[in-house]
Amino acid sequence: MVTSIALLIVGFAGGFLGSEVGAGSMITLPALFFLGLSPATAVATNILSAWSINAVAAFEYWKNKKIQYDIIFHLAPLAFVGAILGSRLITQIDAQKASSIVAVLFAVVFLLIFIVFRKGMAGLQAGSHRYSHLRKFMAAGGAFILGVYGGFFSVGVTTLFIALFVVLLRRSLVEAAADAVTISAVFLTGSMVEFAAGNIINYNLAIPLAIGSVIGAYIGSRVALKFGNHWLRGLVMAMVILVVIKLGYSAFLSTQPDCEATETCPAPSAAAATQTISANKNY
Repeated sequence: MVTSIALLIVGFAGGFLGSEVGAGSMITLPALFFLGLSPATAVATNILSAWSINAVAAFEYWKNKKIQYDIIFHLAPLAFVGAILGSRLITQIDAQKASSIVAVLFAVVFLLIFIVFRKGMAGLQAGSHRYSHLRKFMAAGGAFILGVYGGFFSVGVTTLFIALFVVLLRRSLVEAAADAVTISAVFLTGSMVEFAAGNIINYNLAIPLAIGSVIGAYIGSRVALKFGNHWLRGLVMAMVILVVIKLGYSAFLSTQPDCEATETCPAPSAAAATQTISANKNY
């Protein structure tokens, strides 16, 4: 009961943040690691919450006519395929070792995002919705890569989509957030189906986390629509800093052994214990 209440609160915080600038998983995923889940199970269990955040936020932005459908129709299928690949990778690769590479790559990306949003009117007003073939090609490649990353790790993926839309497609921050949460809802459906088929979602934890996320996402998306681009710009920059710190800490500063840092260490079996005792008697 206490765990469920705690997950409701964590889900609310993740939903409020994630519906505005992404990175809700930066709050919800560590909570699942804290409860002793393995990387694959934690990511899979978190998917229901992440999907709920983006689905609720997308509905609110849709009601306010902020979504550009041609972007969704072109990029969502690529992100969907990428997410399925990423979801399969997380069950086959040691996520703790991979996090070092992820931290370096995405620290660079987030630094570039920070530089972009510090200057000029980036994200404060929309530009032309007529895009060159190069911009479309880069956006397509970015959507696929972010889909893979989202299925594999998910932290900060919606924030990266927002940056992609602001920088390449010249969307305002509110418009970019609307498109980003919509695409995230689509590709996370692929991840959710993949994890459900693999039977690695812990529904006892996933459901209360998702309920809290829905409430937080509903309130957060309405706050974003009310306060607009200036509010979101400051929030995006804050999230950039926090996500880089989180990735860097996970990759380089955690000193726990792998079994303790990423999953609950299994208790030794009776046979293993007997073998250990027998071995000790020989010395």
